[in-house]
Amino acid sequence: MMKTNQTKFCQHCSCNFNPPELEKCIICGCSLDSVTKSESAPSLKGGVSLTVAYSSKQKESRFPILTTSFLPALFCLLMFSSLGASYILWQRMEQRIHKPDVFDFKSEPKLASDSIKIYPSMKKVPAVPEGLFNYNGATSFAALETYGMNKLITSAHPQYQIRYTEPSNNDRPGGGTGLKMLINGELSFAQSGRPIKDSEHAKAKERNFTLEQIPVAIDGLVFFVNPKLPVAALNVEQLKDIFEGKITNWKELGGLDLPIVPISQDPEVHVTVSLLLNNGEKLGDQVKIVRDYTTAMQEVATAAGGISFSPASLVRKQDSIRSIGLAKGNSQNYIFPINDRQVNLQALREDSYPITRRMYVIVRHDGTIEEQAGIAYANLLLTKQGQEIIEDAGFVSLY
Repeated sequence: MMKTNQTKFCQHCSCNFNPPELEKCIICGCSLDSVTKSESAPSLKGGVSLTVAYSSKQKESRFPILTTSFLPALFCLLMFSSLGASYILWQRMEQRIHKPDVFDFKSEPKLASDSIKIYPSMKKVPAVPEGLFNYNGATSFAALETYGMNKLITSAHPQYQIRYTEPSNNDRPGGGTGLKMLINGELSFAQSGRPIKDSEHAKAKERNFTLEQIPVAIDGLVFFVNPKLPVAALNVEQLKDIFEGKITNWKELGGLDLPIVPISQDPEVHVTVSLLLNNGEKLGDQVKIVRDYTTAMQEVATAAGGISFSPASLVRKQDSIRSIGLAKGNSQNYIFPINDRQVNLQALREDSYPITRRMYVIVRHDGTIEEQAGIAYANLLLTKQGQEIIEDAGFVSLY
């Protein structure tokens, strides 16, 4: 008669017929604890006994002799144990897999298009088309190219070439002109410092496509004066009165007896004017209209009483002009947008600075490669690399 001994119980897979001399479970291979089962385990429902018997002569084989009634149960147990071990192994592998395709941010960005994703690097951006694509729009975006945005894009995707295209018909450059050119089919995508107007949406709809705005950065509007003018700061209401023509001499603001020379870009083209005159007010007749921000800076540098405005990114390192502090409403809580030739990004980010705006990439949705090019450009600017350049250039990154 065969001799029966106690068996070791595996806490990992519940196998209870491991011979006492084994250190690892014969089913799952895990280490066995010191817990043992009695000679004969209780019978399962249906009468299948899990009694394990082995003779002293057969101990050398280190494997039990199974009774005939035990074989079906063992087969089922082996099958479920194998599936369980495979599942556990798969879960552990999943936990170790690093998925870098999409950058892991704390909150999901609320963007205009489902095609926009946040990637850690420009090389990770998919579906970047091959070809030469034209763009135009808000001149404040020029700072991005100065700080190497286009060069980095070309390095990551050599097949994707983008080219700034001058406006046709002698139009002044700006966000409004860029949107006009995009609607007319002259561009692959546009850059804008304001949201799309209803009238622009309507024109696009007439041509059987839609427009979409994708935010990529935040910018601050900075006012600047001639360096010799002893004016350190103004509030928004004072600036409105200056550009509406209600205040015409600096002595009215406690300064020198000197005529004010306000300089601006075309309000039909540049959104920056509407950020100041946000209730539909009109520019005064004495305001001098110039083509672009560079010209405005040159004019203020030569006019003793000159004042104008520009994106912070374009002003911070200029020596021929001087930026001034700005306060909301009629208050005297002045915030200086530029300190030590650096943009006060914290004030712009916290919205404590009075006049800020979002910068957009405008995409033309028409199912063509031009649409793909615009979405790719927005995705490239929203990468971790792109957002770093945006901050270097003097804008506030979104992520």
